[in-house]
Amino acid sequence: MLSTIIPIDNYECDYKLGSKNLNKGVEYVINTNWAKTLNLNPTPFEIPNYNSSIDLTNKKLLIIRAMGAGDLLFLSPSIKYIKEKYPTCQIGIACIKEQHGIANMIPGVDETLDYPMEKNKFDEYDHYLQVAEVIEGNPENKDKNIYSAYFEIVTTENIDSNNFRPIIKTDLFNGFETKRNVIGIHPFANDPIRSLNSNIIFELYKQLKRKGFWPIIIGTENEFNRYHQLKKCKWSFKEFPTYKDTVKLISQCEFVISSDSLITHLAQAIGTETICIYGPFPSKSRVSEYKNIHIIDSNPECRCYMHQLGHCRRGLPEPVCLRFDIGSIIDIVERNNIFIAEPTTVSTPEIEFYGMTNE
Repeated sequence: MLSTIIPIDNYECDYKLGSKNLNKGVEYVINTNWAKTLNLNPTPFEIPNYNSSIDLTNKKLLIIRAMGAGDLLFLSPSIKYIKEKYPTCQIGIACIKEQHGIANMIPGVDETLDYPMEKNKFDEYDHYLQVAEVIEGNPENKDKNIYSAYFEIVTTENIDSNNFRPIIKTDLFNGFETKRNVIGIHPFANDPIRSLNSNIIFELYKQLKRKGFWPIIIGTENEFNRYHQLKKCKWSFKEFPTYKDTVKLISQCEFVISSDSLITHLAQAIGTETICIYGPFPSKSRVSEYKNIHIIDSNPECRCYMHQLGHCRRGLPEPVCLRFDIGSIIDIVERNNIFIAEPTTVSTPEIEFYGMTNE
């Protein structure tokens, strides 16, 4: 549910993924739960979600997803479908300013707006699609492939699963040559539960170097500083100021090794061969229809999902959902394995913890 708020003083509202200054006397549209958390006296109001029966000819559609770069990218094939069906429709995305770079990569997006957004800008649109209502607001969609869930909102047609993959503007990655033996590794995720175990990544990095590969850790300095084990080896680290720069890098990698994070989906939008270690989400909910990908689904005993931030429900020092066998990764990059078209299962009890103990 959305709400409106009118700050009576100048507020600076800090969020996990960014900040926005709210000006005194201006009416804003904001998620009701956010507003309650910040004690901003929200006035709730309901808007009906866009559905496939609505004609968008010469209309304006606003898609609202406050944060989550991957969530925005998942919308890209549905936006393409809408634009092809209604060429005169104008599509806007409301998100925090840090995610504007992703929204602007998606073909068919005409405008990006800061979220929380001013009410007068909100009122310029004819129809609205609240992304949170599709997944978080619908328990039946929890394990469903996210692309399928979005297409069910925008059309009653049967959509071929070949469309269940992200799309970005081709001029962002065309013209860059793949460099042999360069392997991008992105062990991080917004949610600590989806980050790969640092000790295992440290050992993987060392083994790749010994075998003559050029591994590059992709991420921000803050992400890297949380990974103390990586500081024990000679490492290549790349931090890029924009999403476009990240796209440029991974378009030049022969492989990308990643967790359930934005990098996996960007690599697939580009066509870079990807090794994806998935959990605690089931891989079928996101990447099962991707093509140029090797999927290792860790099949954890529990499904923490995104809402158990920063801790393991079983009390372990770090989540164990994303353990994996280093040998299987080495086999893939050395091309000794048959191409994995379906998710593979890793038997987690047989995998060494590399220093992490299960008390």
